[in-house]
Amino acid sequence: MNGRCRASRLGREHHDDLAHFMVGMGYIREALHLPGLSRRLEFDLAINCGELPRALHCLLSMSGTKNFAAAEAESVESLGVLALGTHQSSTAQSVAGVTRFAQDFLELIDAADATGQRDIAMAALKRLAAAGLVEGALKPSQQRSLALQLAAHGEMSRLAVSCIFSFL
Repeated sequence: MNGRCRASRLGREHHDDLAHFMVGMGYIREALHLPGLSRRLEFDLAINCGELPRALHCLLSMSGTKNFAAAEAESVESLGVLALGTHQSSTAQSVAGVTRFAQDFLELIDAADATGQRDIAMAALKRLAAAGLVEGALKPSQQRSLALQLAAHGEMSRLAVSCIFSFL
């Protein structure tokens, strides 16, 4: 608690520097609790500490996709038309944000899969898949990775259902 009080006296603009110092000294988890971290550094530290819900929150705020749930439900045709109205323009901005951080979304999905956090993986997969509906939004390597991730999640879901029914 005493260290946190001292860190709060330091200007927020110096918290990233302090966090880098703390990481270098081996205090990754403690560095994550500094209040003035940039979203990018907070995301990286959260991934390294295994705090994937926090990493997802940072990634969504960096990419501007907090209100992207409506866009996930839209069809391919409506996502392809980017200049029809405010909703479509906000969808276009969300898609652009997701594609800008596509590699980070894939990293988060891999980490969530490795630790068994399906809800985090599915939330990130949905946003990345919705952005991938726009032609040219993702690089071919990112599309392949996304396709494999979606296939793996579908297969795991089928296996889980079949295992449940085999025990009955």
